[in-house]
Amino acid sequence: MNRALTLLIFSFALYSTICAQSKGSFSGSFQSTSQYYFNDGSILPGELAKKWGSNNYLKLNYTIGNFSTGAQYEAYFPPLSGFPYQLKGNSLTGKFIRYSKKRFDITAGSYFEQFGNGLIFRAYESRELGINTSLEGFRSIIYPLKSLKITGIIGKQREFLKVSNNLIKGIDFDYSLDSFSNRGLSLNFGFGYVSKYEKYSGTEENIPLSVNATSFRASFSDKNFNINSEIAFKSFDPTVGNNYDNVRGSSLLINSSWYKKGFGMFLSVRYLNNMEFRNRRESEGIYGQINYLPSNTKQHSYLLPNLYPYATQNCEISAQGEVSFKVNKTDVKLNVAQVRTIESNNLLFQDINLEIRAKLAPKLKSVFTFVNLLYDKGALEAPIYDFVRSNIVITDFYYRVTNLVSINTQLQHLWTNQDHGNWAALLLQIGYAPHWRVFISEMTDYRYVEREDYLNAGLGYTSRFGDISIGYGKQKEGLVCAGGVCRRVPAYKGFEVKFNVNF
Repeated sequence: MNRALTLLIFSFALYSTICAQSKGSFSGSFQSTSQYYFNDGSILPGELAKKWGSNNYLKLNYTIGNFSTGAQYEAYFPPLSGFPYQLKGNSLTGKFIRYSKKRFDITAGSYFEQFGNGLIFRAYESRELGINTSLEGFRSIIYPLKSLKITGIIGKQREFLKVSNNLIKGIDFDYSLDSFSNRGLSLNFGFGYVSKYEKYSGTEENIPLSVNATSFRASFSDKNFNINSEIAFKSFDPTVGNNYDNVRGSSLLINSSWYKKGFGMFLSVRYLNNMEFRNRRESEGIYGQINYLPSNTKQHSYLLPNLYPYATQNCEISAQGEVSFKVNKTDVKLNVAQVRTIESNNLLFQDINLEIRAKLAPKLKSVFTFVNLLYDKGALEAPIYDFVRSNIVITDFYYRVTNLVSINTQLQHLWTNQDHGNWAALLLQIGYAPHWRVFISEMTDYRYVEREDYLNAGLGYTSRFGDISIGYGKQKEGLVCAGGVCRRVPAYKGFEVKFNVNF
């Protein structure tokens, strides 16, 4: 199927380019991140003691009328430190041809898709984490009624630079009733089904060749209120992650929000019990997931709160609530998140944070943040660690000196008696509109016996075509997260060059 799809897609691309250049549109992007490492004996032990890493992505798309085609080429020479070694090399990792009209949308080749909230299926890309779970096969979307959308998928999941042998297929129904009353009320109902087939030749007994997952969802909204719920079930799925325990999986997700001028509330509750749904029984970590289970916690953008980010566990119950309101010209936001184990009800993670945004002067803006963070590092990372209890204070000031020059400063401090003790961090960024920016940051565990300083500096240039930046510094070992999904990276020190060009 791979050879036939490749021939079909590139035959169409060549024909379109030669015969109809004046009638179609061509677009693309190139993204590259390269790092040169310094091995000083304390940063890159063992197999991590390499000199160079480079991740590169070239994406091309061509559209003419109702047809579109495209391809993605990736090269890792070798992968950046912390990315899976299986990415080493280069390959044409994505190619597709698509026909889209009012009631039909058909794709052959590589595609991304999501059913509902992703509890049973999400094919997506996150280059920050080295994740690409696109399917190579066929997808069809039809609208038999204006309010009914039916999506069918069949294909094999991308596996690093190759395509897995395991077949994934599914169907999703989405029915919407928009503005069915004069109050602007809307209702939405959905059903999804996904099945994975994987051969087995091992010695374990009662290993199912097919694993199925289903979900039911419903949502209701009006002008000020919205509630979205989804319940999912997974059939027996013994994997290396659950020690080949032949158990079923289940999940429940409820999101709700209410907003009125100057005041808003958000609440999310989620239950997960053995809902890891993987392309391979032997895979672990964040790679090879068929579904999408991000953490139900606040995603921080500052340095010190991200020392202890939370990564979703296979069996947990979590809740996150947020209240936001405005007092004069000051915005206040209070967010609380907590995660516990299902069986023992032990606390894994808790984040209580208060954020206050204010305009202190016509050219001066400020953000004050307080975070109380509890993190069971022993349960989440390794039994040798203590339960971390910390408080974090962050002050963030943005001052526009002139219409061209701006200064951003951040002062951060973390107090804890566990792990590496107290931390302090500083960030200074100067921008010269509309193109240039320069930054320097420092982070240190100043009370730790083996004190470490993580100094970074860089220069960036932005234009309407893209962005380029260069930097030098030291990266702390830990978790790097994107969209609530985290991967562990080793410590390193060196130079970094980034390109991001759109055309």
